[in-house]
Amino acid sequence: MATLGVKPDGTPFTLEDLFSGTNQAERTEEVLMAYGKVNVSNQLATYAVMTVKPPFKRESAANTGIRIKGADHFANVSDWEGNGGLSICKVRHAPNTVILLQASWKRNGASLRDAVVFVRLRASGPLLNVVAFLPQARESRLGDRVVMFTGRGDIMDAEELRVLGIEVPHRFQDSYMNAEEIAECFEVTEVVSEAVPRPVIARVATGDGKVHLTEMPVAPRRRLRVRR
Repeated sequence: MATLGVKPDGTPFTLEDLFSGTNQAERTEEVLMAYGKVNVSNQLATYAVMTVKPPFKRESAANTGIRIKGADHFANVSDWEGNGGLSICKVRHAPNTVILLQASWKRNGASLRDAVVFVRLRASGPLLNVVAFLPQARESRLGDRVVMFTGRGDIMDAEELRVLGIEVPHRFQDSYMNAEEIAECFEVTEVVSEAVPRPVIARVATGDGKVHLTEMPVAPRRRLRVRR
């Protein structure tokens, strides 16, 4: 039987271990993330990466996961500390962790644009690359964009998050989930297609007549080897 490394107790991993249902909770998903601030030309842009748990508890995603040693890097905007900079790191999180990417821009202290993107980590999901746009200035070394997130998962909306027990406040949705402002702050690219289709959200009626949202798994597509 093939082995794939050693468990913490010294026994070897097998293929059965890696693909068993009980092991799924132990596996982690590696993501690259960037966060910090850019303060140039009367514009201040702040970038945050957080994990989100029910009902709407947010914590730094850099601190709630397992940091990968040797992958941390800090990119200064310029030689002047007041211009800020971005922390870039790789972190491992449990499958199904919801990651929130947030960008907020101000000009002369007044709000300019605010946006968020929610990603639910899924090992069989598409590999996503999320770029955040940066303010421009002659003194900046960072260019006009930065890769803020790279990892496998699904983009989630407020209704899908509700299925997970996460209730995004309406005021937050109004402030941060405007499609136009999201496009002004982020660019999301699917680098690699999903291996298994994402679960679909369905409305299910219960015996008492109430309707609730639930996830319905989608059977993976069968792949046939074709000889040429």
